Amino acid sequence: MPAKGPVGRFARKKSTSPNFAQQLCTALCSKNVRPIANKIESREIALWLAVVYFWAGSILYARWLEPEWSATDAFYFLSATMTTVGYGDLTPSSQASRRFTILWALYGVCVVAVVRTEHRFM
Repeated sequence: MPAKGPVGRFARKKSTSPNFAQQLCTALCSKNVRPIANKIESREIALWLAVVYFWAGSILYARWLEPEWSATDAFYFLSATMTTVGYGDLTPSSQASRRFTILWALYGVCVVAVVRTEHRFM
């Protein structure tokens, strides 16, 4: 009669240690779970990341990188860039501002991801 199931190196070894699912359930059910207060703090940090993104980016673009833009134009450009909409009506004109925009856009996409992760029910 042929052997049932995987044979040889494909055979599953029986282990007495708990598997990943058991370890995860144990960790989630233990008393070491982060309290709600830490979750509120992480939400505040996520919102502050977004505020700093817009504040610092608006100043950098309006004052140094694109002097012909107003702070409102810079804010509009940053919001279109960080949400990856990119209308194209405002574009960086110099090589330095284009290089900075690449890094700032990546940071902005990460900010959006963090804010959306921390505020799942928005």
